[in-house]
Amino acid sequence: MEQPLLKAIYQTRRKPYEIDTCEPQVRAVQEGKIKLHALTKGHYPGAKFSSDILPGLNSIGFWDGAGPQDWGLDEHRNEGVEIVFLETGRMAFTVDQRRFDLGPGSLTITRPWQVHKLGNPNIGPGRLHWLIVDVGVRRPNQEWQWPDWLVLTKPDLAELTRKLRHNETPIWKSTADIAQNFQKIAQCILDWNQPHSVSRMIAKLNQLFVGILDALTAQQLVENPDLTSRRRTVELFLRDLAENPVSGRELWTLGQMAQQTGERRSDGVFEPMPPRSRGAATAREAWTFRDRHCLRERI
Repeated sequence: MEQPLLKAIYQTRRKPYEIDTCEPQVRAVQEGKIKLHALTKGHYPGAKFSSDILPGLNSIGFWDGAGPQDWGLDEHRNEGVEIVFLETGRMAFTVDQRRFDLGPGSLTITRPWQVHKLGNPNIGPGRLHWLIVDVGVRRPNQEWQWPDWLVLTKPDLAELTRKLRHNETPIWKSTADIAQNFQKIAQCILDWNQPHSVSRMIAKLNQLFVGILDALTAQQLVENPDLTSRRRTVELFLRDLAENPVSGRELWTLGQMAQQTGERRSDGVFEPMPPRSRGAATAREAWTFRDRHCLRERI
């Protein structure tokens, strides 16, 4: 079966920042293959709630899948930090083309716009929890902006941000505290229309993030600041051009490439090579990846 093509990363000229459509998940719910309970904003599946409530929390929920499943979530991107907790069951999880096998208690954390998929190709039965928090970034080197309802102390929030941004480890071991908080959040979702539900959800989310910070502190051995550098932003863009057929078919000017990565044209990060292309650059200042345009990275 032909796999769906990923939309271009950092796309701004046609439709900005394509994200996960969750279509297989929606079909699974409609066909009764999973029972899903979720709160959502935008296109994510679940019960819609106002953008004024818990701003930045774009999706939160859990599903129960009983028996063999015939669907999975293909490679996709989310606009925010996605945290997934597998309470029961087993399934494959792939991040940046690296596959991991999840089991009960597995915790996954993907950074904004990081490519990932769930299933190989199908998911397994079990209960899975997730949440997606938009921290306002569209490139790796931008500063994260957490929503105001996250009330960790400034030092703790700075430490959490640094640990999440400066690592490429997507799989962690959950703790009893993390598991209990996800279970309590699930109950908050089920009781969403009851009085004081927003306050309860805020309290449980803050407890969850403190638990995640504790787990990262105990398990993270190495931090890598290069993951948030300008170089990293350009590398991701170039990788997308090389690996994503949608991006490869696009016609890019030097100015547009610089804009997509937050660079200035005058910095000379992107430069056409070889000189034989200069005539085309003068006329249209554009090449296609099919024509094997070359980019010189000077950061």
